[in-house]
Amino acid sequence: RNDTEPCLFQDSGKPNQQAVDSYELWKECFFHACEQTVSRFSDSLAEYLAGALPGSSNRTATVRAACEEQARCGGAERPS
Repeated sequence: RNDTEPCLFQDSGKPNQQAVDSYELWKECFFHACEQTVSRFSDSLAEYLAGALPGSSNRTATVRAACEEQARCGGAERPS
């Protein structure tokens, strides 16, 4: 495993097929969060990454910055 192959699963082993196929509330929450960020801002993400990745020496940092800045994955400040 290296910085060129993204993966959401961060453990040394991969989940089995039953774990992948099983419905769990946290997976639904994760899907909804991605749908409201990455999916909604896919055009600006693609444009940013197309310009930033070719010259990037750290793909992980570049993708993280794209997610946080372009797709607002870090969340928005809520008014108090």
